[in-house]
Amino acid sequence: MSIYAANALFWLLFIFICTSFGALAACLFSHKILDRGFPFIGGFSSGIMVAASVWSLIIPAMENSVFYGVGAAMEIICGFLIGGIFILLIVKFLPENDEGSFKSLFIAVTIHNIPEGLAVGFAFGALGKTDLTLAAAIGVAFGIGIQNIPEGAAVALPARKAYGKKKSLFFGSMSGIVEPIAGIIGFFLAEIITPLLSSLMSFAAGAMVFAALVDILPEALEKNRIKGSVGFFIGFLIMMSLDILL
Repeated sequence: MSIYAANALFWLLFIFICTSFGALAACLFSHKILDRGFPFIGGFSSGIMVAASVWSLIIPAMENSVFYGVGAAMEIICGFLIGGIFILLIVKFLPENDEGSFKSLFIAVTIHNIPEGLAVGFAFGALGKTDLTLAAAIGVAFGIGIQNIPEGAAVALPARKAYGKKKSLFFGSMSGIVEPIAGIIGFFLAEIITPLLSSLMSFAAGAMVFAALVDILPEALEKNRIKGSVGFFIGFLIMMSLDILL
């Protein structure tokens, strides 16, 4: 095994562990606290998802598009639109209850994690083929891993309403399992995955934003408008800060 492959496996495992850690932390809350805090938690989860969609997906997709000007804009717009329509169809054909809402959320977050895993795998796969340094590749993996902690919690917290602690921990962790899988694919396809990455990232962003707005945030605001709004603001602020700083 090459040093590049060894580093890729280590850091892909790291980003998955970060997701699982966030899900575990979310499971430490009691049901009583969860019920009282759901408006805040729902808003917080939505804020995380929207901010991650903007700073982790849309902006990097724009910066790394293989197109320029109008072409780049159309690529991002089309990917975002298709992602939103994808979740709209899922929501339409799932039952309107806690379990159904969570399924669309889980799918959206899982989709969101695919291009992140591809990005990490691609960064390490590009070592030796491009001017990208090992430090830069590690920086990509570390930044994505740190932001996966609140994202794991964002999946596990709503899941507890429908499934309980054990299953919410499982689903929170499994939402991130696609990252190392996608990362391995990205590592071996580093030379040809670049043209597709921006489209995948914008698609995932559209799916994330639509899922947050149609499933999580409305219920939080319905139960307590102030708590839901404050939760959204804080979740957005935290994820925005992590993405900007890391």
